Amino acid sequence: MFLIICTLLVFFYFFYSGIELNTLSIVSVQQIRKTQKRLYKQKRDPEDFPFIVLLIPVLSEQKIIRETLLHFSKLRYPKNRVKVIFITTQKEPLGKITTHEILEETIPDINKAIGKKIFEVVHYPLSFGGRAHQLNYAVSKLNSLVDEKIVESSTYIGVYDVDSLPDERSLEILAMSAVDHFKKHGVFPSIYQQPALYLGNIASLSRNLSGILLKTEGFIQTRWSLGYEIPRWNREYSMLMNRTNPSSMKNLFLRQLTYAVGHGEYFRLDVLRQLKLFPVYLPVTDDLAIGHIASFLSIPKLVIPCFDVTKVPRSVYANIKQAGTWFGGSTYLSRNFLEARKISGNSLSNLQSFKLLIDGYLTMLAWMSRPFLWGIAFFFAVVWIKDPFILLFSIVAFILYAIAGTLTVFLLQSRIRSLYRGADVLDYEPGVVEFLLLLVLGSTGNFFIRSFGPVRYTFLRVWHILLRRNLEKVYTKTER
Repeated sequence: MFLIICTLLVFFYFFYSGIELNTLSIVSVQQIRKTQKRLYKQKRDPEDFPFIVLLIPVLSEQKIIRETLLHFSKLRYPKNRVKVIFITTQKEPLGKITTHEILEETIPDINKAIGKKIFEVVHYPLSFGGRAHQLNYAVSKLNSLVDEKIVESSTYIGVYDVDSLPDERSLEILAMSAVDHFKKHGVFPSIYQQPALYLGNIASLSRNLSGILLKTEGFIQTRWSLGYEIPRWNREYSMLMNRTNPSSMKNLFLRQLTYAVGHGEYFRLDVLRQLKLFPVYLPVTDDLAIGHIASFLSIPKLVIPCFDVTKVPRSVYANIKQAGTWFGGSTYLSRNFLEARKISGNSLSNLQSFKLLIDGYLTMLAWMSRPFLWGIAFFFAVVWIKDPFILLFSIVAFILYAIAGTLTVFLLQSRIRSLYRGADVLDYEPGVVEFLLLLVLGSTGNFFIRSFGPVRYTFLRVWHILLRRNLEKVYTKTER
């Protein structure tokens, strides 16, 4: 009986999670559509808009840096209220031509075409450190890079990856939302987070097994963004902005830990300084760390109701390494809590912090163990329990969690395209055979492969600790 109950609980977890993720994905797209319509119904004075500084750290990006410059030059926003800063690094290997040299050659022409010096390039002069060091260096140079006087409470620092393709209206939509928020609360929102669509290159991927798996990864990762990240950010914002008692039981038990995503994160400059800038103890995933710290400090994230389009890696192995890097950032959860506690002056609620820590660790455990849990439960159902109802339930649960996730995002594509203005990268129309391969082969393979990255990272981290090697080598540059 105990074995039957445990097996049913595992299958019910996948059954419920599948329904929840798929349903919330549909709801999130609908909410974004409604919010966009509401924001554009009313005109606002551009002089009320916040000043926005976009930071784009780069490392060996010679192949795509011109494409990035072109896309960001099309962002709609008052020219006197925006600055886009590319941050190169001494860490980049010397070659025929460096990313910094391409930027120095190209930026003057783009600024001339725009009619204002919007684009800048700064060079992080040291050969050690990661993304966070580049970002913090650029923040330290703001006064010399920005002509206007910086008012930190009305200035946002936004961060994108070099392969990001944010909606051309992103800054405009953020600003309209910020103005409305200011009218209601007397202050601009502390943090904005733009949701991502991982569909930017799936049309160009091959039709072999690797391409099928990677295309499915784009759909499933997008489902995670729509069905998991957006609802969590919305719930956190709603609870923290509308609460009457920070220590209430509702706030204690219903609040969940949230993180930030490094492409499309925006911090009000005074809040960023309160958070002690971008954490440098994580070589790559500083976004997870600063998002966790903000969550521990009860600083909510407001969703920007438009999308940033990004890409999946171009090989299954690179995808596994990327997942391992993301998972590795999550393993610093306790360190992030200690940083938040230090910032708060030891004034955090112990009970609330403990609950958020448990929530974070359970999420990590679920990420690593999902395919193993389902596989073991399915094995018991087939070999020992042999109940037709339980076997049928296991298959339905798997379909809802894995296969229906791909189908949900595929069916949402036309609606998503209507909500995005920018590069023509969302037109993917597979044939019938390829579509069936995506649903069956791709979704099934992706379900099991998604745990390989966390397992690989855990093994490498233990191995490097035992051999006393530099842990930074466990982390890899994830995008390409």
